[in-house]
Amino acid sequence: KGNTAILVSSHYPRLQAELLQTQQQRDAAFNNLTAAEILPSVRINGGARQPLMTETQCFTQLANTSNNITITTITTIDLAAPGFSQTSRCFLGGTQAVYVAPNNVYLSTLRYPQSKYDQQQARWIYPDVSELRTDIHKFAIDGSTVSYRASGDVAGHFGWTPERNSYQLSEYKNDLRVVTFTGTTGWGSLDDANNPKAPPASPATLSILREADGKLSAVATLPNAQHPTPIGLPNEQIYAVRFMGDRGYVVTFRRTDPLYILDLSNPTDPLQAGEIKASGYSDYLFPMANGLL
Repeated sequence: KGNTAILVSSHYPRLQAELLQTQQQRDAAFNNLTAAEILPSVRINGGARQPLMTETQCFTQLANTSNNITITTITTIDLAAPGFSQTSRCFLGGTQAVYVAPNNVYLSTLRYPQSKYDQQQARWIYPDVSELRTDIHKFAIDGSTVSYRASGDVAGHFGWTPERNSYQLSEYKNDLRVVTFTGTTGWGSLDDANNPKAPPASPATLSILREADGKLSAVATLPNAQHPTPIGLPNEQIYAVRFMGDRGYVVTFRRTDPLYILDLSNPTDPLQAGEIKASGYSDYLFPMANGLL
C-alpha cells in the first residue's frame, strides 16, 4: 500500500521449559517465563535478535479456549524511511484467513469450544462441530501505523481450502461480508462430491458485520426467517466465492455448477437474486467492468 509493506505472520514459541526432564523443573521454568521468550523477534541485516514488539502491543481473545499457542502478528514496514522502520501489533491465536481492504486488515481465528470432563461418566465430553465459531479481528492501517479497531464473531468456519479463504471476506462501504461453513460435516475436495461414502455437504451462511463501539456486530445473515432458502442446492457445497460491489457470486459444486447471485444492496436484508446453471465447475470468478463476471 503506497510505500508501506504489510506483513502478516504466525509465530509458534518453542519454550526451553518444554525440554526439561521433570514436572518440577518445568513448573519452575514456566513460573519464571518472560514475555520476551514468547513474543516474536526480528534480526536486522544479520544483527542481534530484538523484540518485534512489547507485550502491551498484543491482544488476547478470552473466549477462545484453544490450547494451541500461536501468535499472529501484523507488521507494517515503511519502505521510504531509512533503516528498518516498523509498527507491529499481535494477538494470541492462529489465523485461518487474511483479508486486506484499502484501509483495514481483517484476520479470522477459529474459536475452539473447550472440552469438559464428566465426573459421573468418567469421560471427556467433546463439543459438537456445529458449535464452532470464528472470530474476526479488524486492524486499521494508516500510513505505516497499524492499530486495533474491533472484533466480532460468526458461526462456523472457513472450510477446507485455505487458498480460497480470503475470497470469503469482503469489505464494502461500512460493512464486512463473510461466508462460512456451518454444518457438522463437509467436503474437503472435489473428490468428495463424487464419493458416495463421503459425509454430507456443509451448508453455508452469509454474515454481514458492521463496526460500532469497538465491535463487529451482525446486521444480517442469510439464510434467515424471511429468506430461508439455503445457499446452494441439496447435496451441494460452496466451492468459490467472489464479491463485487453490492453483489456476491457463489459457485457450488457437484460437477454441475449453479452460479448464485446474491443481492447485497440492502446490507440489512440480503437475498438471492438469481442463479445460472452451467456444465463443469468454476474454479475462479473474476469481476469485470460494466457488471460482467
